[in-house]
Amino acid sequence: DQTVTARDQFEYWVEEGRLNALGEAKVVRPKQGGGNDTLEADKISALMKDGRDGKRTLHSLEAVGNVVITSPTEKITGAY
Repeated sequence: DQTVTARDQFEYWVEEGRLNALGEAKVVRPKQGGGNDTLEADKISALMKDGRDGKRTLHSLEAVGNVVITSPTEKITGAY
């Protein structure tokens, strides 16, 4: 239910379940009850793992450079 966008480039390693989004990368996750959680950075790396049902799900995200995390009620910034 998450959307990932990037200005410059996507890199995806299917076997390893790794994804890099480069250049104004953004991940948007809708919240139940309305609104979104948003992660923005110069580079976002994601690691997916196979679940018991055989579907890949997000395991972790790493954001580097000009990081902004926004929820419906809060906003934080950082470098990493």
